[in-house]
Amino acid sequence: MMAGLLGAAVERVDLATRHREVAEHLQRILLPAALSELPGLTVTARYRPATSAFQVGGDWYDVIKVSDDRIALVVGDVEGHDLESAAVMGQVRTALTSYATEGHPPATVIDRTGRLLSELGTQRLVTCCVVELDIEAGTAEVALAGHPEPLVQRPDGSRGTLHAPSNLPLGITTRHAYRGREHILAPGSVLLLYSDGLTDFATGHLSESARSLLGAVSSEASADLEPLADRLIADPDPQQHVDDAVLLLARYEGALEDGAPRTAGLYIQRRDLHGVRAARVFVDDHLRSWGFADMSDDLQLIVSEIVTNALIHAGSDVDVRLRAFDDHIRLEVRDSDSNPPVPSPLVLREEENAEAEHGRGMLIVDALAGQWNTSPNGRGKTVFLDQPIPIE
Repeated sequence: MMAGLLGAAVERVDLATRHREVAEHLQRILLPAALSELPGLTVTARYRPATSAFQVGGDWYDVIKVSDDRIALVVGDVEGHDLESAAVMGQVRTALTSYATEGHPPATVIDRTGRLLSELGTQRLVTCCVVELDIEAGTAEVALAGHPEPLVQRPDGSRGTLHAPSNLPLGITTRHAYRGREHILAPGSVLLLYSDGLTDFATGHLSESARSLLGAVSSEASADLEPLADRLIADPDPQQHVDDAVLLLARYEGALEDGAPRTAGLYIQRRDLHGVRAARVFVDDHLRSWGFADMSDDLQLIVSEIVTNALIHAGSDVDVRLRAFDDHIRLEVRDSDSNPPVPSPLVLREEENAEAEHGRGMLIVDALAGQWNTSPNGRGKTVFLDQPIPIE
């Protein structure tokens, strides 16, 4: 009888664990696989599932390229934690993307999305925040649908809120049009968009909690968005978070004075036999056009190994990003596998070498790059590194 009771308990725990894994996987599938970027803007995002619920959540983020100099940042939260919440989230994401890419301002985007959601007959409420950035003008137009206002950390280290009318959540029929507000951004500003699961909203001071969270990070630490996002999404007490959370960070670097692009991207389809060669040519061409030909050899070899590792072991499409800063070159390789690459040392036993072959190329990256990191991004991960520009 004792064995039967223990067996049933173990089976329930195993079933709950598998249920949670399926729910989390479904949620990540509904999130964007990659984030759009423009010259003059750096973005990254994180998703943290709830720890005490085994159902899929409805929080999401998105980065939508509107034109060659405008981009829309979106975060939202669907009421509830079940499959209907996930389905509504997918519908809202599609509608927002469609209206944004048509060129409508943020207030019109959420207004039309809300009317469409009402016609679909869902009983779920949706909150969202849409921020459209004009890279050339340095403006940020904010529109809200019952969602927390985005935060900004300015270049001087001061922090504030991008205020906008709160409006009603989507799904509530209203005759009043949604309204937004425009702000001016200084180059070097960092924007923080988030859902309420990121902080302890039970205190009733969601904005203050989020501002305190951002305030714990120094201006120097916010220069690199990847570790900043990891720190902000970190969960010091998992038992206290009953809701999933999303975080979207964007650093506005300012309009390019000379008009020459200082960032570039390459998309490689899965199983593309010519993808690695294309990545090497991509890196070499852009470094030479930017005047960094002497850095090309090392970065070509580095991108070869990282892209090869992604194509073979992630089995997904690969997104390569190259960005030139004043003192360093950043290389990013994104894929859809959340498992980080691990360098495998050479050993004497042939069997161990065969099993660890997948990490061989990262030894070369270790030797040439000195330091590289990996962070979750979208549905997969980003392997990134910074190569210092030699001082002449």
